[in-house]
Amino acid sequence: MSGSSYLTQIERRLKPGDHLCSFYENKTEQFQVVLPFLKRGLDLGEKCAYIADENTVAEIKAGLLAHGVDVGRRLESGQLTVVTAREFYLRLGRFDPRAMMSFVISAVNEAVREGYPGLRVAGESTWILKDLNSLDDFLEYETMGNAALRNLPVKALCQYNVNRFLGSIIMKVLQTHSRVLLGLDLYENPFCEPLPAR
Repeated sequence: MSGSSYLTQIERRLKPGDHLCSFYENKTEQFQVVLPFLKRGLDLGEKCAYIADENTVAEIKAGLLAHGVDVGRRLESGQLTVVTAREFYLRLGRFDPRAMMSFVISAVNEAVREGYPGLRVAGESTWILKDLNSLDDFLEYETMGNAALRNLPVKALCQYNVNRFLGSIIMKVLQTHSRVLLGLDLYENPFCEPLPAR
């Protein structure tokens, strides 16, 4: 499936409150999904944020530039933010799932107050491998996202490199996301505990 097909086939199925996970084996697979995801959000006028770890901030900016994004203008206007996992997830010096979720919800509300239709976030999850003591807290945060975000104008994409994570961790990740991107295909996730109807 091409990048444009991704936008038409997957993007039209996304809805506010979606909390997705994405699995990839290499940077090419990762960028095929996440860069069009962000570009589409920018094109729709959404506020967008990227949390980098496995890739550098410069690599993400260069990738977006190669996808036709005027990165300098978007950064200057505040519509686009690209930060490191340390700056985002560990902004308090440690990972606190409840404080982190409150921060995300505040960021969504702030985006709306600023006049954006919503917030779109994509984050790399490899940072957790440097601090496995935070793994349970991070999985709690991922679980909280399903309920906390589902009525908000936000789309969140959590990215996992399958070559870096143990299968046992991947299975736990699957339990915390209702929808999964595998390559350029979007699937409903049968391993996730369903939430009550909206």
